[in-house]
Amino acid sequence: MNPSYSLSLLKVGARLGVLGVLLHSSGGCLSPNLPMRLPEAEPQVFEVTRRVHERFDPGSRALLRRWHVTMTAEGAALLDGKDEGWWPDGIKRHERDWELGDEVGTWRSWHESSALRSLAEFENPRGVMRFWHSNGVLSAEGLHEGGTRVGVWTFWRANGEKSSSGPFLMNRREGAWTFWAAGGVIDAAGLYSSGTRVGEWLLVPLLAPSATELQNEE
Repeated sequence: MNPSYSLSLLKVGARLGVLGVLLHSSGGCLSPNLPMRLPEAEPQVFEVTRRVHERFDPGSRALLRRWHVTMTAEGAALLDGKDEGWWPDGIKRHERDWELGDEVGTWRSWHESSALRSLAEFENPRGVMRFWHSNGVLSAEGLHEGGTRVGVWTFWRANGEKSSSGPFLMNRREGAWTFWAAGGVIDAAGLYSSGTRVGEWLLVPLLAPSATELQNEE
């Protein structure tokens, strides 16, 4: 056999031996920069839970409110189920229903005298909302979307006289509004934009509706 050919075979064999050591030490990967594949981590699992919360009067320890919260798989806390409230003397203050953070059903609230204060329907996207004075006289009526006043609303005084009427947009006065003085006489009329009076107003007498009256109708 040619000596130079035998020497070449020995060199090839040596290189193959080194290659085998590298493959064994690197787990079959020739590049030392490539990490070994680790088993994938198990996805984190959140348990959906429902909790009951209660709030008490700090003095008398009377129950003031009880509501339910659902913790979602993402960790968010949503009002879900019955939400009830009481005055310190035990008289019902409000009664509401929630469904994963959305208002549902019929909502009611009461004055401390136990007279009905408000009633709102949440069965449809747009519903009717009404308020009453403590003497039982209707104080306000209009439409709402998810609890936000929209469309035309009308307000009355405790004696039953109409005090104002006009449209709301996203809980702010928008468009033409009219205000009545005692006895049913118009004392102000004009336009609102985003809750602010704009343009020319009819003021009779030359005074805007009192701040107290406007505040009571907000």
